[in-house]
Amino acid sequence: MVMYQPIRQERIRLPYDIPLLFTLFISLCRYKVLLRLRTVEEILAPLGAQRCSKKQPDANPVRQRERLNKRWYLCHILQLLVFRDTNPCLSRSLLLFNWCRKNRIKASLVIGVKKNRDQLEGHGWIVYENKPLNEDEVFLRGFSVMVNKNTLSGSTGDQ
Repeated sequence: MVMYQPIRQERIRLPYDIPLLFTLFISLCRYKVLLRLRTVEEILAPLGAQRCSKKQPDANPVRQRERLNKRWYLCHILQLLVFRDTNPCLSRSLLLFNWCRKNRIKASLVIGVKKNRDQLEGHGWIVYENKPLNEDEVFLRGFSVMVNKNTLSGSTGDQ
């Protein structure tokens, strides 16, 4: 597994960020259970019906990226160190997609598959500002997109 460093991230301040860590931990637990019990389509369906935040989205794209990167990084650390998960992509991507949607941040959840020898592999990632968030674009080229869902429009479809 290759670990990618976020391009720029908000500084992690441990005493201040404990509530965020706890929230991310609970959300990751929820998505891990949901992924065992339901299909991805069943998990994504209620997300369109949930209410978005009433507050205006942060207009500063740099600040949005920093907040998104911070959550990506903390999810990644939680999954590697606490859950010992070697494939953290889908639950992390679902969590980040839901956070973006609630905060009215334009992003997309992409889920793709590829054949590697005799095995079918899957991967999930977030696209923000038309670029994969903390993912190697060369690695992603080998995947055929199966799901591409946008936070603002709620549309789902193939690319």
